[in-house]
Amino acid sequence: MQNQIDEAIAKSSEDGAAYYTLTYNPSNHNWDGQFRNVPVLVEGRGLEARARNGYYAVAESPLSPGEVDDAVSQALMSPMPFRGIDVHATVTHAEEGAGKYVLRVDGDAVVAPGKRALVQPEVEGVIGKVFVREGEHVQSGQVLAEMEGWSLRSALAAAQSKYETAMLEMNKALASNDGTEAGVRRVQADYWKAEVERAKQMVERTQLRSPIEGVVATPHVEEFAGRKLEPGDSFAEVVDTSQAVIDVAVDDADAGLLKAGQNAVVKLNSYPTRTFHGQVAVVSPKGTMLRDGTVFFARVSVPNEQGVIRAGMEGRGKVRVGWSPSGYVFFRRPFLWLYGKIWYWLGW
Repeated sequence: MQNQIDEAIAKSSEDGAAYYTLTYNPSNHNWDGQFRNVPVLVEGRGLEARARNGYYAVAESPLSPGEVDDAVSQALMSPMPFRGIDVHATVTHAEEGAGKYVLRVDGDAVVAPGKRALVQPEVEGVIGKVFVREGEHVQSGQVLAEMEGWSLRSALAAAQSKYETAMLEMNKALASNDGTEAGVRRVQADYWKAEVERAKQMVERTQLRSPIEGVVATPHVEEFAGRKLEPGDSFAEVVDTSQAVIDVAVDDADAGLLKAGQNAVVKLNSYPTRTFHGQVAVVSPKGTMLRDGTVFFARVSVPNEQGVIRAGMEGRGKVRVGWSPSGYVFFRRPFLWLYGKIWYWLGW
């Protein structure tokens, strides 16, 4: 079956080696989306033109830079095992001034750890039930586990009982017109009511809740059942994956072009056919020494609703820093090198 497909593609490629190109420019500019027939006829007996039957009247809109990058990436990932197939491409640049092109700076990229929060008990106790597993998405305030807390629940039941008794005694005193006794019982009832509220708060603290929305990142978190924890011990870690932060290491020579709000694109090794788009949120105020010299990090914020971007992934990032004359874009590096040498020799 594979050989038949390969032969069919090869035959199609051979048939298309010789052809004529006809261009049709419609005079009807009413782009209503309807299909319009454009027949191609040739003279001569037994001749037939293999061509499109027409076109759909749809107005074309210019592609964004991100859409252009995606289209080029998809075009380069051809699954056909053949060479010599002609590909025609047209390169254009946006009208941002005659002779100007987009200037980009690039560097190695790594996904930084996202926003994370530790879930810790506020009271001492034994984990009775665990309701989540690693990788499970949780909401802010959701109960992840529950501690046994038998002593706290016993204290709540005792306070509730004494409060109800004090209220009952107060009502009896009021029924017998004994105002003094009723006043004493009222004070006792108020005291035990406050104890009931305090005991309820302590019982609620036995429920371990997630402080943020995110994904449980603790391995084998379900194995905490039956384990005794002290206040401040770590039960689980929740990571917010809705927004990823990718650090792009930009060379010291290009760091002066960076600023917050610039558009950026990132290619990750884990997803070679995908391009992730975002904006520079922060430019690191301090340089970092790497093996090739000093770099500054452009921290690019990228939407990550599907949670596919994970901390530690590596790739390459580009930051769009503005428009510059074409000569400067193409020869910027040698120009800066030469300018630095001239300044070193002659400048003050």
